[in-house]
Amino acid sequence: MKAIILAAGQGTRLRPLTDDIPKALVEVHGKPILGWQIDALLQHHVTSIVLCTGYRSECIVEYCTRRYPDVAFSFEKNEKFQTTNNAYSLYCARKHLDEDVLLMNGDVVFDGQIIGGLLAETDESLFAVDVGRSIGESMKVTLDLSGRINGIAKTIGCDAAYGCSIDVYKFLKCDAQVIAQTLTEKMEHDEKRWGNQWTEVFLHDLCMRKAMLARPHDIAGLRWWEVDDHEDLRIAQMIFHPGIADLGEKKCYFLDGDGTLYTGNTLIPGAREFWGALTSLGREIYVVSNNTSKTPPDYVHKFLSFGLPMDEDHILLPMDALVAFLQKEGISRIYPLATARVTERMQQRGFVVDARSPQAIITTYDTELTYEKLRTAAAHLHTGVRYFATHADLVCPTEFGPVPDIGTLTTMLEMTTGRRPERIFGKPSPEMILPTLEKKHVAPSEAVTIGDRLSTDIGLGKASGTLSILVLSGEATEDDVRNSEVKPDILTRNVGCLVPSLM
Repeated sequence: MKAIILAAGQGTRLRPLTDDIPKALVEVHGKPILGWQIDALLQHHVTSIVLCTGYRSECIVEYCTRRYPDVAFSFEKNEKFQTTNNAYSLYCARKHLDEDVLLMNGDVVFDGQIIGGLLAETDESLFAVDVGRSIGESMKVTLDLSGRINGIAKTIGCDAAYGCSIDVYKFLKCDAQVIAQTLTEKMEHDEKRWGNQWTEVFLHDLCMRKAMLARPHDIAGLRWWEVDDHEDLRIAQMIFHPGIADLGEKKCYFLDGDGTLYTGNTLIPGAREFWGALTSLGREIYVVSNNTSKTPPDYVHKFLSFGLPMDEDHILLPMDALVAFLQKEGISRIYPLATARVTERMQQRGFVVDARSPQAIITTYDTELTYEKLRTAAAHLHTGVRYFATHADLVCPTEFGPVPDIGTLTTMLEMTTGRRPERIFGKPSPEMILPTLEKKHVAPSEAVTIGDRLSTDIGLGKASGTLSILVLSGEATEDDVRNSEVKPDILTRNVGCLVPSLM
């Protein structure tokens, strides 16, 4: 098996990093993108490696020969790299399309297991595809009724896409020869037209005409990222953060609930396996939720219904910090916008519900909210009664989509009374988890915070000094990460994707 890496690109959107080195040598956590790829190939005993170079070609030759002195690389240079695209680079290396080959673009960082998965299937050509995922500028694939690929393009709509191609392929010899023949015919007939095309343009045509038969190889759950610009580089740094390597050694795991472990009454794929892996390691698992529509016993019941062991001492809610604060302030008469169960629990802790002359208005995530409650709360806020909120989330994720949370409620009250809560508890306040760490004699560096929201979950991780992991199974999207000043240490699809790192 031979591997061909297309690495002629200049990486103009990565300047000034690429002023003196080609795009493939830009580093992700101290290792060039090209190094990640070569290490993945060598890990799976692929030692015949062809580099298609162009911009600053000498840098790639020097890196490969110095870093891998025992590997017999072949180098093919695209002398026209400034005016052509990667299809022309592959054309320059067409003589190597004479056997089964792995082909990849030199700007993709990926887990080495992806190479192993491609090599394990031997009967057909394969496209590595992140099934079910669709990123705006990525190459996306469609399938025919037989499950074979019949299209690959950036212009494929997200609704129609089967998943994202990660620009890593395996071609059987027969298909590699078809690609070589097609490239030769097109380039020699009209190089100006075809030289500035992506390789995927040719693959799309071959798949659509059934001149090449290829299937998707599902790599969902494994890490990868294409690095085109500085924001892509930042995301790649998060996805391949070295902290992932010793994730299983952490002592305490603070997990969000809604959007991270479950949505509504449905476990998120991989959550059970992740919980089981932590349990088998004997790690401390805490559920840290801003959802104050429920009490700790409610959460215990919910987790037991999922078949996940849990006790009240491992449920951390904003109500705990709120109660401690109110007791310290000498406040005992309250008017809470809260569910009946939450209200009852506060009464059990010594608070009196007083609709006539409360010392404080308390807003929680009240899923039993009525207009009468709102009217009473607004009337007291107009008189200057103190005002507190358990958290600030605008929405709560459910299996039916986001629904209004307390942030929507407090906005409504602000529009009515001009009042904002005097103090807001809950995430991202570090007080949500620091007392637990102190009690367990665990340093923040020995703990992990995992959640689906940047402002609350990742904000909590940053504020507390714990390793922060954002999952994309709830509220936050990759675009949100791009546009946010709050960046997680590690970015992953869901908690299930973290299981291999725990073993």
